[in-house]
Amino acid sequence: MSATSDKEPMFDDHHGETLADLNLERKRIKFQKYQRDMKKALHKLAFQIFLLVADADGKIDTKEMALFKDFLKNRADNCTNKYTQRIYHSTIIDYSMLINQYHKKIIKKDISQVEKVMGFVQKCVSPVILASICKDLNGLAKAIAEASGGFGGLTNPVSKEEAEVIAELKKIYQTAIESADGPEDASKWLAEI
Repeated sequence: MSATSDKEPMFDDHHGETLADLNLERKRIKFQKYQRDMKKALHKLAFQIFLLVADADGKIDTKEMALFKDFLKNRADNCTNKYTQRIYHSTIIDYSMLINQYHKKIIKKDISQVEKVMGFVQKCVSPVILASICKDLNGLAKAIAEASGGFGGLTNPVSKEEAEVIAELKKIYQTAIESADGPEDASKWLAEI
């Protein structure tokens, strides 16, 4: 038995790569693509929440749009942590593009997008950090729901449909928080988003 017979077969091009090396490289590339896709989706997270809540009653009105934009601009006042501030910052930078994509029906309201992003984030941050992020996202959802509702303070500013969306979002957040297993210091992740 030769010295090489118990090793994995080499490729014919004699570059010294084994099948295991190639498979590992393919997995690395696939994971990098997944990370890029999730970061793009993370940039759209606040916009997706806006769409879900604002369009819950079948129409997005100008008060809701104005509140959303102001909420993002005033993120320092509307966020409890640097992570959500960074998420909102990414959204405000892409705001015009996101609005255009929505009007062209490239972006649609889709709660499964929130689930996917939260599944990604739960791998990147600790439960404590994720709870803080979710608190801020829930604050955004509530603010949008209250933007145009109510009548002179006499009726509930949040419609039944908006309340249902917010309840569903809370379930998604809670599931993600319970499954979060990322580091307590997610500064590296913050720098990458």
